[in-house]
Formats: sequence, C-alpha cells, structure tokens
Amino acid sequence: MILLSLFGLIALAVLYGIFFLIFKLIWLLCKSKRNFWPLILAGVSSVLVIAATVLLAVSAFNRLVKPFTPIMEAMSSSEPVYGQQTYTSPDNAFSLTLYDGMVPSDWIRLNELEVLVGLDTNALKAKNVSKNLLDGFVLIKQTKPEDRTPEQLLEDLSAAILQSEAGDKIDLEAVTPFDAGANSAAAIVHGTVYSDSSDQIIPTAILIAKKADKTYYVIGGGINERGGVATVQSFRFLSLADQVPMIFRPMLQHNK
Repeated sequence: MILLSLFGLIALAVLYGIFFLIFKLIWLLCKSKRNFWPLILAGVSSVLVIAATVLLAVSAFNRLVKPFTPIMEAMSSSEPVYGQQTYTSPDNAFSLTLYDGMVPSDWIRLNELEVLVGLDTNALKAKNVSKNLLDGFVLIKQTKPEDRTPEQLLEDLSAAILQSEAGDKIDLEAVTPFDAGANSAAAIVHGTVYSDSSDQIIPTAILIAKKADKTYYVIGGGINERGGVATVQSFRFLSLADQVPMIFRPMLQHNK
C-alpha cells in the first residue's frame, strides 16, 4: 500500500510538471515571465485529469467488472454444486436452464447490446483445478429491427466463422430450425472446436432467436454433457401465461 501511494504521488508530480511546462511555455510565448498562473492552471488541470480518470475507472468497473460479482461469489465456496435451476431474465422475456455449477453474471450493458455471461464455477474451485477447459455461454440481446430471419443470420454467421483465421479449427453442422416457444422464430447450429492446448474437442452450439424487435444470440460450449451446449438448447421465450405468475409472485410474497 505504501509503495502504491508512492507511485501515485510520483505520477501526480509528473503530471503536474507536464502541465506546468505546457502553461509556462504558453505564458512565455505571451511574453509573460510570471509563474503564478502556470502554477494555478497546472494544479487545476492535474486535478481535473485525475477526477476524470477516477470517474472513467469507476464507470468501467461498474459496467464491465461488477456484473461478474455473482460468479466470483459462487467461486468463493470450495464445494462443487450439482443439480439444475431455471434462470429467468429480469424482463421475464426468456428462460435458461443452468446445470450444476453454471452461474450467470448480471447483465452487461453496451449501448444497443446487453450481454449475459455464464461460467461453470465447479471447474474453478480447488478440487476441480485439474480440469483445463471451462463450460460456459454468452447471450447477447440486440434491440433493433432485423429484416433477416434467424436462419439467414445464422448462415451468414457460420460462413463468417469458417472463413476466419480460426475456421480451420471449427466444424459446423447445417443450420436447423429451433422451437424457442411463444410464437417466435429461431435457428440453431451445432459444431466442434478443436483445442490448441490439448487433444480435447469442445462441442459447441450457436442459437439465434427473434421475437418482435429483439434478437438473441446464444453461444455455448464445453466438455460437460450438461454444460454450455445444454444451456443454449434450453433457451425458451416465456409466453404471457408463463409471465403472469412471475409478475404477481413478488406481490403475493409481500402480502405474506
């Protein structure tokens, strides 16, 4: 902590010195030899830069790091978790089935996109550190009109993946329709990823589902039978009949 504070003071002194030299040069060009205003402006500029840096760091932490708190909390327990649970999105739009130690993050909001990440925390615990591959999934929610069908989107995405530099390490099957429920449109493709670091092959699945003006991209993979691929395949939109009990459940619990 003392060393960190020392580096912080050195960085502040360097920053102040840079600003002082800049403003001093401006004052000299204006044919003024006084140091008063360069000293003041250098101090103000240094404080503003530090304040902006702190605000940006806090904002980046809240947007990109804090959402992973549920995963980090689950990892704090050394005992693996088994069984399954249903994850329902905050807006009651869809559900996923999470198996064993699969834990979802909070939502990460990136302009027009919202991202949900899930990881198999069992593989990260002390008794399971020998496992060298993680199961997991990523769900991306895009809110804007999309003219292409899920099949067309998935065909284009599959072609882009196979034509990329990593394409020779990925096999993808044919795109097939998928029943995501609630009068929606969806398609899925299964594939295999070949690992560089080991001889293992990693089953994977990519699902694209559309409902109204929202498009969901769900990508999952891993070596567990009940892992990332199974979670992708469990994606279902909730019908109005499914949503009504969820809407009134908090009210009923409050009344109790």
